[in-house]
Amino acid sequence: GRLNRYEEPTHVPGVRVDSGIVEGSEISVFYDPLISKLCTWGHTRDESLSRMAEALDSYVVGGLARTNINFLRDLMTHPKYVCGDFTTKFIEDEFPEGYKGHVLTSAEQMELCCVTAVTHTLRDMRLMAGDVPRDLSKRWVAQQSDAAYIVDLSAQAKDTAAGPVFDSFIIAVHKLEGAEGGRPTLPFAVPQHSDLFEALMQGTLGASQPFLNNSKKG
Repeated sequence: GRLNRYEEPTHVPGVRVDSGIVEGSEISVFYDPLISKLCTWGHTRDESLSRMAEALDSYVVGGLARTNINFLRDLMTHPKYVCGDFTTKFIEDEFPEGYKGHVLTSAEQMELCCVTAVTHTLRDMRLMAGDVPRDLSKRWVAQQSDAAYIVDLSAQAKDTAAGPVFDSFIIAVHKLEGAEGGRPTLPFAVPQHSDLFEALMQGTLGASQPFLNNSKKG
């Protein structure tokens, strides 16, 4: 396919990216579909793996039907790969049925709900322009394949030279109980938004550092 958006993770320390493509390049499936080579280094193997994971999370690749970014990202946390206990049959042994995609843990599901709620709240705040209240309170519903969550978000503006700003949010997540046909029954309609501001957003959530990447597929 045609690469209509491409950003490399060169902001991550200890990273080297070698590539010969630019936005607008055509990536063929018939000959060398390589987009880039990613290398990381650190004082320890754990540091290098951590930087590799952050770099993979930070790639922005748009226009292609599929990449192997998600597969490589999962390798960075695979127990055997982390401890270096693998052979040339690693993929054959660990993924005998092929790679089926990343399965979110419960903690990752919560993080995704929180990050998505913050992203859409920031979107609405931009649409409100100068009419944003100093005490902000919003409620969102995050619908997943087999679960739904209410996400309550609140924040209080801080005064700066540029005007009031929100630099953090307080978030509470509640799982909706009850389902019909295997899916939770929502008490109200869920608004659907797809026009997120940026392809990549990074922040801190407790002790973790989740990413929301709106550009990757596959």
